[in-house]
Amino acid sequence: MSFLGRNVKKAKLGGYFVDSSLEQKFLECLRQLNCKYEKHKSTESNVHNYSFVFQAESFYAQYYVLYNRIYIFYNGFYASALDNLNIIRQFVNTYNNKCLFHKLTYGVFPDGRGVWVSAEMMIDELTVDSLTDMLNSMFSIKHDFIVEIEREIKENRGGYYRDIEYHDAMGLRELVLSRELEISHQPEDGNYRSSYDSSFTLEDYLKVSCKNLNLKGVKYNKLRILVDETMSVYDDENFIRDLPLHFPLIEYKRDFIEADEKEYPFFANDSAVMIVDFIDGEGKEHSITINVNTEGQDSVTLYYKAYSLQCPDNIGRTIALDEKSAQLAQGASSIMLAYDNGDVKKKLQEFDFMWKEAQDKVKNNDASLTEGEALLGSFVTSHSGFHFYWGQRCFAQGCYAQALKHFLNVFNSIKAENVSNINEGMERICYYIAFCYTELGMLESAYYYVELLRGSNNIEHLMELVNVLANAGDMRVLYYIDSYLKMISDNFGDQEACPENIAKFASFLRRRRAYSLINFGKLDEAEKEFKALLDDPDSNDYALHELAYIQRLRNGNQDGDKGGKE
Repeated sequence: MSFLGRNVKKAKLGGYFVDSSLEQKFLECLRQLNCKYEKHKSTESNVHNYSFVFQAESFYAQYYVLYNRIYIFYNGFYASALDNLNIIRQFVNTYNNKCLFHKLTYGVFPDGRGVWVSAEMMIDELTVDSLTDMLNSMFSIKHDFIVEIEREIKENRGGYYRDIEYHDAMGLRELVLSRELEISHQPEDGNYRSSYDSSFTLEDYLKVSCKNLNLKGVKYNKLRILVDETMSVYDDENFIRDLPLHFPLIEYKRDFIEADEKEYPFFANDSAVMIVDFIDGEGKEHSITINVNTEGQDSVTLYYKAYSLQCPDNIGRTIALDEKSAQLAQGASSIMLAYDNGDVKKKLQEFDFMWKEAQDKVKNNDASLTEGEALLGSFVTSHSGFHFYWGQRCFAQGCYAQALKHFLNVFNSIKAENVSNINEGMERICYYIAFCYTELGMLESAYYYVELLRGSNNIEHLMELVNVLANAGDMRVLYYIDSYLKMISDNFGDQEACPENIAKFASFLRRRRAYSLINFGKLDEAEKEFKALLDDPDSNDYALHELAYIQRLRNGNQDGDKGGKE
């Protein structure tokens, strides 16, 4: 096979065609091969179009002047019915993934009568021999393709061909749906999500899996992580407490193709074992083994599962076997988690824009300023503003565990500024934190923050205070409810004379009061109050549900859903 030098000016030298233009070389090769060709008009001045016939088959060529490059197309060497589109698509894609020199393309005829397949190749150096070999290779591709595709079509005749691309996409969709469904229906809250700047930590997991233990003031002694028979040991207490649960599984890789050299998370390991030794708030020593496994991923989220089993006390004569079984059931934990691959730089850019816009609106007394923008614009430091903004975003999506971390950052930042009173901004942060803790079932933690809302003039904040006390079964809830109802009565008289928002608040208080009476075992009083609420349109459905629950309690049946947080 001979090679054509690009810069030689002679027309022929020892059998080599050496025209300076690749286009001239190509046309000379066609003449030497006795191929008839025809030049066609082109809408682009830098592209020359040709058609030619080689061994009774039609080809098409495009010469790109700027790049001195030629593309040759073997058009429509195969056509089939539209029913075979899925088979053709799989074969074409499989071939293109394996071959670097030729590429196959497919498409549907404009009138929808069927599917066509073509082959193409690129050349930037040329001889008669190389062009002949290239064209003959297209015939070989055509032959092999037709043999394989016809056999597959014949074997599939009358049946449904499995579209691999479609089924892979549907499989990924089902994976994501099942993982998200499992996360959203977990008993604690189901929003166990992490990201680059907010992690679900080892301590967060222990709070979920070891609810039967006193974890206040817990002291961490040692953490062992086993991955692929390699063990790493850590004894720094702060490191163990704040360690992301995904630490053994997820790592970051840098993409040097992008100008900003982004880092992307990926599963570096399929599974790992974490053994943490700690002393609980009562001074008892514990050792918990946590297994973490990957559970698949899509383009933006990595899913993983953590499960553990608390070892019960040693079996002895003083402890019955059924009590051991109860301990095992109580100490078992399994949760699905997600790591969201958010673009941190975009998050910062989005926040900067929203924060500055909110500050401008506050400064100019803009009439379009919303309550959320007013609060965002009130933050002096970008640190507090950033965490407040993204806390709100997570809160709106129901990701309470992730939102909580942002709001706690804001709370600690404001507290560090030596604020002497609870201002509107601090009130709102306390409300968000209490709401998140309540959704996560951590009512004792929620109470600390709702306690700071007692003097609030915001009905929404007072409702959260009552909610936390009612759900926790705190006897003080009746005092607060009666105080607020008396305040409404003193200022507005009966409920019909109240503004709409005050009337709804009063209905809420009466529902919470009757609910709390059930918690305190006063079923007759609760029944009487719920019957009075049947005439209230805002409380009718809830009252019917609770009256049915009271009846089940009287019949000795405690099963069924009882009203909870509103």
